[in-house]
Amino acid sequence: MKTQKPSNPLHPLTTLDLNANKKSVSRSRSKVMMNIDLADIDSWGADACTPPLPVLAFYGADPLHRFALPRGRFDIARLTKQFASRIVRSDSRPGGKSDSEDQDGWRSVLFHFKGFGAWLHYEHGTISTYAATRRKAMLLALKMERYHLKDKETGGSFELISLENGSIDTETVTLGMETILEDRILSLHYGEDFPKWSRDYESIITSKKSGLSILDGPPGTGKSSFIRHLMGKLKSSHRFFFVPPSVIDVVSNSSFVSFWSRQQMSHKGRQFVLVLEDSEAALMKRAADNHSLVSSLLSVTDGLLGDFMKIQVICTINCKYQDIDPALRRAGRLVAHRHFPRLSYSKACSLADKIGRPVPSREEFFDGDFSLAEIYNADAAPQQESKIIGFAA
Repeated sequence: MKTQKPSNPLHPLTTLDLNANKKSVSRSRSKVMMNIDLADIDSWGADACTPPLPVLAFYGADPLHRFALPRGRFDIARLTKQFASRIVRSDSRPGGKSDSEDQDGWRSVLFHFKGFGAWLHYEHGTISTYAATRRKAMLLALKMERYHLKDKETGGSFELISLENGSIDTETVTLGMETILEDRILSLHYGEDFPKWSRDYESIITSKKSGLSILDGPPGTGKSSFIRHLMGKLKSSHRFFFVPPSVIDVVSNSSFVSFWSRQQMSHKGRQFVLVLEDSEAALMKRAADNHSLVSSLLSVTDGLLGDFMKIQVICTINCKYQDIDPALRRAGRLVAHRHFPRLSYSKACSLADKIGRPVPSREEFFDGDFSLAEIYNADAAPQQESKIIGFAA
C-alpha cells in the first residue's frame, strides 16, 4: 500500500496495489492500481453485496467469489471465541436488547482463515464468505451452519433507522408475542368495528405496492400499539422500517434512494413498510421549514419514484387530519386513514375491568374521557394482563 501526496490534507489518497498479495503474478502482467479517498471509504464495504476493503485489497483483480447464508440468528459469541485469532476487523458496542447486539455486542466481524484460503464476514445476522473459488466459499459458509440458532417465536420486528455522519444505518428490534392483539382486545381498545377494519387494512398494504396511510389521534390512544400488532401479523411477508421523529429528515436525504435500493436487493420478495411516528411536522401544509419533506413523501408514495421504491408509508400524527397537506390526502395516494379517539368513561371502565386496572375518577380528566396510556398506567399492579403502549414504552 503506497500513500500518494494528497492535494488536500484532509482527504488522503491511498494507492492499493491490488496484486501485492499474489506471489504468482506474472512479471509481464500489468498491475491493477486503485486510488481510494480514505475520508470517504467504508472499510466494511458499501453494502451487503460489496466485499470489505481488506478482502478487495487481498484478491484485487484475481478471481473472487462470495457465498451468503440466509439471514438468521447465529451464535456469534461462540464463533468469535473459537476463532479469536482469525479476527482482523470487528465492530461492537455494549450488548442491547436487539438481535444484533444480544451476544456481547458484536455487530460486524471479519475473519481471515489463511490456512483454508478464505474470508468470513458477519454483519447484522448475515454471514458471507469469500474465496478464490465458489466451492471453497460455499464449503466455509456451510461449516458456519453449526452456529445457527433456532429462531425464537416473536411477534415480529422492525428496523430502527439511524443517521450518523450522513450514513443511513439500521438496527433490528424484535417484538414479543404479546404485541399481537386478539380481536377482543382490539375491540376494547379501538371499537367493535376495528378487527374487521384491521384485516381489510392488512389486505390493502399487501396488495398495493406503494401508498400513504395516516393514523391520527391524541397522544396515548394506541396508534403505535396497533402498528406493533401489524408488524406481528405481517412478519412473514413484510419488512418494517421505523423512523423516529429525531431523524425524520432521512426521508429527504439524497442517499435514501440508494439505501432503499440496497435493502430491496438484500430482501427480495419482502414488501417494505416505512413507519414515521409523530410525523405532523413532515405532513403539515407545505412551508419553508418542511417543503422538502412533504415533496419527498409525495414522490415516495406516488409517481415514478414510488414505482421504483415500492414502499408503503404509515404516518402517525397528533394533529388534526385536516391540517395535513392536501396533496398527501389525495385519493390514490392515500390508501387508508383511521382516527384513534380517547375512550369514553363507560368504555374505559369496560377495558379496565378486563385487564384488572382501576379507572381514575371522572373528575381527574377533561370531559371524563381516557387514553389507553392512562388506563394501562393507572397506579396499581396489573392483575391479569400487561400491555405495552407505544414504541418508546
